[in-house]
Amino acid sequence: ICMMIMSWHIFFGIEKSPHSGTSYGEKRRGYAQKLEEISGRRKNNWKGQWEIVGEYIRHHSGPDERIYVWGWYPGIYVKAQRLSVAANAFESEMHTKAPESLSELIDGLLKTFTENPPAFIVDSRKQHFPWNRPPLELWPRTPQGFLPPDKQIMDRYDAAYSEMLCERIEPDEAERFEAMRPLRKFVMKNYKITEPVKAFWPHIVFQLKSNSIKKTQYQQQRQ
Repeated sequence: ICMMIMSWHIFFGIEKSPHSGTSYGEKRRGYAQKLEEISGRRKNNWKGQWEIVGEYIRHHSGPDERIYVWGWYPGIYVKAQRLSVAANAFESEMHTKAPESLSELIDGLLKTFTENPPAFIVDSRKQHFPWNRPPLELWPRTPQGFLPPDKQIMDRYDAAYSEMLCERIEPDEAERFEAMRPLRKFVMKNYKITEPVKAFWPHIVFQLKSNSIKKTQYQQQRQ
């Protein structure tokens, strides 16, 4: 009986923090609550968008192919069961790096991508920190949709967007946007947008075009 009393909270939860004594206002941390949470997820077929992205990549790529996630969603690699093509799998400080440092980072990524293009690139549209800045995205998107990979259109957009960042955010953010230009051009030239976009939103999934830059050794072996 004593053992049952001692383990009661494990199954049915506790109402107060064992450390501070603060009341939770409800029972928490028990198997009953966890089971209810899992049951609710299954009932509603709920999944995080990053999970959906990871599962899609796993089902549409080979086990030896590599990917890259622009931003900070390590779970995508785990769910996809794919490794990063770049030595640094994540980038969480693109908005706080000095523009020169960001330019060096982009140069390194492009060298890696050219030598071994990732089968998929995911733009996580990171904007939670700093929260007051638009994402440094890999393919510009407006309310009307993604911009076409047309040089004249992109040049006009880049000039106007850079001016907006300079006025509304800071000059350094405009320079960071300019530092991203080679990577944007690379993605828009060599990758296609995976549809439907809303299935992965806010993430954007880009898949390497079959007729694009040289394929990885794994891709060549499959043919």
